[in-house]
Amino acid sequence: MMNFQTSARVCAALALFAAIPLDALSAEVGRYEKFELTLAVPGTYSNPYDPDVVDVQADFTSPAGKALRVPGFFYQGYTREGSRSAEKLAPVGEPSWKIRFAPSELGTYRYKVILKDGSGVRTLSTGSFQCVPSSSHGFVRAKGRSFVFDDGAFYFPIGVNVPWFQYRADLKTQPGTGQWGASTYGADYMFEQYKQAGANWAHFWICSSNSDVAGAWAHPSIGCSAETVSLADSWAFDYIVDRAQERSVYFLPILKFKNQRAAKPDRADFLLFRYVVARWGYSTSIFGWEFCKEGGIDVPLVEALATYMKSVDPYDHLRTTSTWNRKIVPAMFASPLLDVAQLHDYPMDCGRDAGPGAPPYDARVEDLGLYRVDQKINGPTFSVPGPFPDYGKPFFMGETGLLECKIEKTKGEKATHLYDVDTQGLIFHGDVWGMVMSSSGAISPWYFRWDATGRWSNLDELRGVAGYVAVLTAMLKGSPIPDSAEPFTNYRDSTKAKATDARLSVTGRKNPTFAMLRIQNMTASWAAVLRDKKEVVPLSGTVTLTDMNPGAYDVRWVDTRSGRTLKSEQLRSSDGSLPLTIANLSGDIAAVLRRQ
Repeated sequence: MMNFQTSARVCAALALFAAIPLDALSAEVGRYEKFELTLAVPGTYSNPYDPDVVDVQADFTSPAGKALRVPGFFYQGYTREGSRSAEKLAPVGEPSWKIRFAPSELGTYRYKVILKDGSGVRTLSTGSFQCVPSSSHGFVRAKGRSFVFDDGAFYFPIGVNVPWFQYRADLKTQPGTGQWGASTYGADYMFEQYKQAGANWAHFWICSSNSDVAGAWAHPSIGCSAETVSLADSWAFDYIVDRAQERSVYFLPILKFKNQRAAKPDRADFLLFRYVVARWGYSTSIFGWEFCKEGGIDVPLVEALATYMKSVDPYDHLRTTSTWNRKIVPAMFASPLLDVAQLHDYPMDCGRDAGPGAPPYDARVEDLGLYRVDQKINGPTFSVPGPFPDYGKPFFMGETGLLECKIEKTKGEKATHLYDVDTQGLIFHGDVWGMVMSSSGAISPWYFRWDATGRWSNLDELRGVAGYVAVLTAMLKGSPIPDSAEPFTNYRDSTKAKATDARLSVTGRKNPTFAMLRIQNMTASWAAVLRDKKEVVPLSGTVTLTDMNPGAYDVRWVDTRSGRTLKSEQLRSSDGSLPLTIANLSGDIAAVLRRQ
């Protein structure tokens, strides 16, 4: 932890510099890749993160003449040793300052490094570099209800709430949420599982304590405010971001934990935001910034945070906040300062006979895929009724999961015990597929498990989603999902889809020329198999989509577990209906169809 009032080692080290050496990482940089300057600033400063004390920044001029200002940051290098059970970081070299920047235009960039402190304003150095072509797609952007990269390529997030890296010796058989292992070694293991699963997105807490890094239960815990920034944990997140960029994984860091319901931002919030932009804003693997962890219920506070972030972030990353309170959602996400709408939601595993005091029975929860889609249309029964408002921007569930049925008012919320016996991943499977059919990404479950011996992992369920998204992208020829494709189910409305067997649940989204859908055998849902312990009955029948334009349609059927294409066929609609034949379905199946 760096305490700015007692950072004697840092001040002494800075005082030793008699010159201003400047080292550019490269004179030729790929488009959207990292250009880095390392420099030493002479002098002693009580707080190297407060620009009122010392402000190091660089002004860049693009080939087209666009001016961009990037803040610098104080840096200490480290080396690591250890394993997933424990990590040890040791300082290496002397502290320094760095500037990191990602160019977006091809050609010559020029820059000037400026120092402002109690002695006045000085130019430390000037220089230039060439931006050359690269394979990077650029930063993630919002386009309608979807995500795309700067080059226009479609991006569909697939992943979970990481949300931290921790080792616990008491979870040797079924690790789960956060239990990847210690810090960077845990991240290495997470990236292994992500590669196997085809995942590409991660929700991450930069602070695993509501007070300071000293109380953190997991690492890297970068800081809960600018008063408690950890240089060691920041280096660890450098390592993780570099690995993420190599593997095309995109992190959404949650930034504010302290005083989330304050009437106005703390100055420490702004200093922390400036630091994270200076250190990691250059990376295209930063999906965006999330301001509050479920505390984003005060619109003026969140807008003040978003306004500051927009002013200091030259890359204009996506901005969002999170809440579970649907009552404040309309005012919050209508703000043009927020690019992504988000909600947290946890239904309960209550059956029909849950007993006195239980919440009203909700048949949709029998399959979380059905629940997520119908919830988007009609709202959850336990909260404010009505659909989630549509602001013409991307939407996702920032936290999801299934809770134990809460009967007594004194009983706290906890994950259903069924996760511990769900080796097939039925709960997780339905949840992520519900997100595919109702939101802008297959994200982001809070509860998941895997077997420590490697026999099974709930994360394997993401492999089917990744394969499906590949088929979807090919069918759409790289374009995003059409905004005109609206969510539908046959649960309480048979005007969009009909099934000859009521036990076939149909969910998806469609317009008159396109549909993406999942068909679930409800005798194979988590509720039927895990909770009610019933036998799966294979089903056959016909699902008919209505309101489809006449013509020929290309249809691809996908295995929801493996992501493998099972069958490609051509079907024709002449009267607005399009029948789909289902044979011997013992689980679920997904399809994409588009008119030729």
